[in-house]
Amino acid sequence: MPAPDPKSVSKNHLINRDRKKYDSIVQGLKDGRGMVQLASELKVAPSTVQLIREDHKDELPNWKRRTVKALGEAGEAIAQSLVEGHENIPWSQKALSLGIILTKKSELEGSMPQQKVIHEHRLTHSSLVDKFKEMKRVTDETVPKPYPDKQNWIDVDEKEPK
Repeated sequence: MPAPDPKSVSKNHLINRDRKKYDSIVQGLKDGRGMVQLASELKVAPSTVQLIREDHKDELPNWKRRTVKALGEAGEAIAQSLVEGHENIPWSQKALSLGIILTKKSELEGSMPQQKVIHEHRLTHSSLVDKFKEMKRVTDETVPKPYPDKQNWIDVDEKEPK
């Protein structure tokens, strides 16, 4: 999608106020630079860069596709290093890195298996009271009651040694 026609947009639109800055943002996006980076460098709001990105979405590389490709290449490189240069990098680090990269790649591709787990519990006041009674009964049966030793008792009739 080409740049908007300056006559069809507000006079406050960046394309009308500063065409050079507008073109710099478009070129920066084409070069793969980030929205926040461009906004900071060109002293515009990130939302301005985002709007320009939307205006030119057909011309710009898809960041998601680029990221998936880069993660795939990184995953392949780590997998290859497992085969070739495994003696220099601990196995645990390679396995963890590979797992993270491949999971992120799958998430971005939308190929992660979706699982939905539903837990249902139905509690009423009486069922909750019954559970507490059962817990108390089991506790009373399994936990011995402490019986104090006679050695630890203090006999008030005895005189303390001097």
